Amino acid sequence: MAEALLSRPGCKAEWIVIKCGADGAVLFPRGGDSVSFGSPVVEVGDTVGCGDSAAAAVVLGYLEIMTQRKQRTAAGRGDVPPDELREMQGGY
Repeated sequence: MAEALLSRPGCKAEWIVIKCGADGAVLFPRGGDSVSFGSPVVEVGDTVGCGDSAAAAVVLGYLEIMTQRKQRTAAGRGDVPPDELREMQGGY
């Protein structure tokens, strides 16, 4: 589904996230490998806003990774290593 969406004429998205409920989500970047990530186990009191909260978490994580990449590049240290990316995800 993500490949079909990304390959549509005029699509400007660089990545698509498909949420999988309690199983987390999968991020599909244009021309790259997909990345799966989990979600914390929480007691659900109300599901209102869950989708918005999940989207916000993905965007904040993306912004954090991009900030780290810019800082590392400026300092001449290369890209963010996979183990540091896992730490940023909080182990999920």
